[in-house]
Amino acid sequence: MLLAGCVPKAAPPDAFAAAVADADVVWEGRGAAGGLDASERAYTALLGQHPDSPDVLWRLARAAMSRRLIDGENAATWLEVGREHALRCLSADVGITEGLARAGDRLDSEVVRAAAVPPECAALAAAHVVGLARARGPGSALDLEDAAALLTAPAPAGVVERAWQRWAAGTLALTTDVVAARAALREASELAPGLFFFREAAVQAFPDLDGVLPRATADPAWALENRRVE
Repeated sequence: MLLAGCVPKAAPPDAFAAAVADADVVWEGRGAAGGLDASERAYTALLGQHPDSPDVLWRLARAAMSRRLIDGENAATWLEVGREHALRCLSADVGITEGLARAGDRLDSEVVRAAAVPPECAALAAAHVVGLARARGPGSALDLEDAAALLTAPAPAGVVERAWQRWAAGTLALTTDVVAARAALREASELAPGLFFFREAAVQAFPDLDGVLPRATADPAWALENRRVE
């Protein structure tokens, strides 16, 4: 039997949106000691009120990507965590769940493009899926098919989320279309020059870009994520 008060009460829509904005302020301070933990707690508390909130789930997927950057030893684990958050975000659209059922659990580009969820869901899902496929190596072909479908979604509004989308597209294209891969990886670096990961990825794949891309300038907003590669 459930006792009164044991289940978190869902906030009204306007109050919930304000609470998400407050959690975003905590996220912006993640570079301080314990800041990333605090932001994850804030988003997780909101998820307790609205378990299927796409706006919270993509933010948790973003936090998992930050964890992946600063905790290389457990990168695959964080990519799995982020992928699950991002795919749950997508599944908030009934068209996605119905499409998965029809296609034997595989994603369909047309369904992804039509999904009524924030485009950050698909962008971050693609980045996590591509990162995880790279970590796993051979045998990830089906995962990469899902990534290709995810990359047909509209571009997110956020610059860094857009950069993750372009990084995923460029990394996915490395074995099939070198010209497209180079362009996408370069774009990711130019979109978010303050996050060193993108420039390093572009130069690692195409060393000549080292003389083309501007030197990365540390952005205080990404100081936490840059610690691993500074």
